[in-house]
This record gives sequence, C-alpha cells and structure tokens, in this order.
Amino acid sequence: MMKKILFSGILLCLGNVYAADKFSTSHTISLKNLYADRDYENSDADIGSWSQGLIYRGKFNYQVNDDINVALNPSFQFAYRLSNDKGLADTILPFDPIENKQASHQQKKGINLEATYQNHNLSYGEQWINNPMLVIDPSRQLLPSFQGMVYTGKFKDTLISTGFIDKYSRRSGEDFKKISVKNQESDGLSYIDIRHDVTPNIKLQIFNGYLEDLYNQSMAGLDYKWSLSDIPMQTNIRYFNNSDVGDAYLGSVNNHNAGIIQFIEILPKFKVGIGYQKIFGDNDYPLIDGPIPVLSFIDWTQGSFIKKNENSYHVNLSYEFNNYIPGLKLESKYIYGNNFQTQGQDDYEREFTNRVSYAINNSLLNGLSFSWVNIDYQSKYGRDYNENRIHTIYSYKF
Repeated sequence: MMKKILFSGILLCLGNVYAADKFSTSHTISLKNLYADRDYENSDADIGSWSQGLIYRGKFNYQVNDDINVALNPSFQFAYRLSNDKGLADTILPFDPIENKQASHQQKKGINLEATYQNHNLSYGEQWINNPMLVIDPSRQLLPSFQGMVYTGKFKDTLISTGFIDKYSRRSGEDFKKISVKNQESDGLSYIDIRHDVTPNIKLQIFNGYLEDLYNQSMAGLDYKWSLSDIPMQTNIRYFNNSDVGDAYLGSVNNHNAGIIQFIEILPKFKVGIGYQKIFGDNDYPLIDGPIPVLSFIDWTQGSFIKKNENSYHVNLSYEFNNYIPGLKLESKYIYGNNFQTQGQDDYEREFTNRVSYAINNSLLNGLSFSWVNIDYQSKYGRDYNENRIHTIYSYKF
C-alpha cells in the first residue's frame, strides 16, 4: 500500500510537469581520488590501492502545494583502479577470493522515492542514513548505502527516525545484499532513533535496533556543552546494550559498552579530549559485516577497541587554523586498550592516528579538499601495521 502511495505521488508530478514553477532539480557530483596503503610489519602481504571515483546524487523535486512535496532521487557511483592488482582484498574495491583478483572497476546505483508533508518525510528505496548500527562511511572510496523504508519527523526540539532496512551495499561491493554479521544473514533491521534537544547545549539520543534472527541493540547518548571559568567544555556519554533474540544464529550475544569523553577548548580552536571506554559481557562488541563502523562511540578508531572485557583510554587533540589558513585542520588520537585476551593470553593494543585536512574556501576552487591520514597500530599478539590514506575530493553542485 505504501509503495502505491509513493508511486502515485511520482506519477502526479510527471502528469503536472507543465507547472515549471513547481518542478526543480538539484545535482551533486563528487570526484574522489584515493590512495591507500597498509604496510604490515614483517610481511609482504601489504594491502591497498590507488583509485579514482565519481559519486553522483540527484534530486528531481515536485512541489504539489505549500505542504506536500514529492521527489525522485537517483544515485550513481563509479570507481576505477589506477594501481596494479596485488591479488589481495583491501576492503576498498571488490575482490574475488576464488580467482584471487581485485576488480579493475566498481559501480553502484540506486534510487529513492520520497514524499514530504510539512515536517514529515517518508521514503522508499536507497537510503543514506547514519545511526548507531548503520553508517555512511566516507573513509574508503565509494560509499555504502542501504535499502528499505524510512520515516523521519521533526517535532519542535525532537527528531524521530524509524524504518526497516532489509539490504545494504557494502563499501567494497556493488549489489544490495542481506545484512549480515559474521557471515550470518538477517532478514532486516527495524529501528527507531530519537534525538531530543533538551536545551541548545544538552542533546539526548535514544536508539533501538532489532536485527532479525541475530541480536537487539539499545543505545543512550548525552552530549553536554558547558563552560568552566569561561573555558568551553563538552562531555559526551554513551551506553550500548546488545542481546540475542532467542533464535540468534550467532549464538548467545551479551555485550555492553559504556564510554565517556571530556573535551576542553584550552585555546581558541584548540581542543583536547580525554576519554575512557569499557567493553563488558560475554562477547566482543558485534559489528555488521562490511565492515560498518560505529561512529556513535565516544571515539571510533581504525582499531575499534571492542574486544571482550577491554578497557580503552583515549586522548584526542585537534586544532583549526582558521586565523592563519582557513580550512586547515590537524587532528591526533592516541588510544591504548588492555584487559582482554587473545587465544588465552593477556593482550594489549594501541593506535596513534594523525589526520591533516584542508578544504579550500575561495570562490575559484570552492569544493576542493585534501586529507592525509596516518594510522600506526600495534598489539602484543596481533598484526602490527602502518597505514596511509590520501583523499583528494572535488564536489560540484548545480
């Protein structure tokens, strides 16, 4: 029934296209060049690639009246490998494990139908959403996306999003497939995400996601901006609870994550963050295959730091050079994790990440940005590596 309503709205638009003042379009094209290389210590199996990508997102919009709007939103993504095939999976471009080959190119396509009434939006098809379980991850080449039906509504200071997502396209894949965890598939994710601004400085988030046949996740978050003797402060608190759903193919899922991080702006545009995160329960924190990061953590990093019983300690530094070079930003992270085991042995891990990003803001080169990320990861019993990623992105809207 809902599909019929949405398609009827689109047909109404096409039937009344003569009303040019009610019909509008917008388009965004991004050219993305990515060089990525991960160098494992004492190993020749280094992974990475150099690729050129193109990402297009369009919007064909029809204003039915002052309150009702319908739209058709297509997307297309394409990437071409510029480097030689190393015969290894790098989580960036598609890889065939049978032929042991990396694809020379990759493409994704999708379409979304949406209807909007005042502050309420209902959409069907490809979804670009960010919540504690599903995230659009821009760290590699092409973007993952999801497929399903989503409702979003704004009620004064509260934003509610709820939906059912039955498939997703991984960042290193092309087609839409069932959501999976440890290669165990689910028939879909039902979720509700509530975000409420208590005041302009206090924000709350409550989330629940039911991944059918696998596990249920609940999350609560608080972001609080305050000051101490005129020094800007921000406190972020997160709590996650994952539990199985009885017939879970993964076996028993019992996992919790609690974290807090305190940011202090000790100088204008210079922030320091100090945080602590604890994983407890019977399992590692479950991640959706892809992999899909959990950007809702207090401080998500490449190493994840999500092992059973793990404690992790976080130090963040960031500085924006707005008064000297507008658009230039430096970020550094140091994370140390312990109190977990690898094959019955006490283990630890640590990560040191530096990021330099620069977005050009003058009219001639507006939309052009650069970033370089260096990740140095070490653990007692894991695989140590040093990784570099260089992004060059140009986005044009018309």
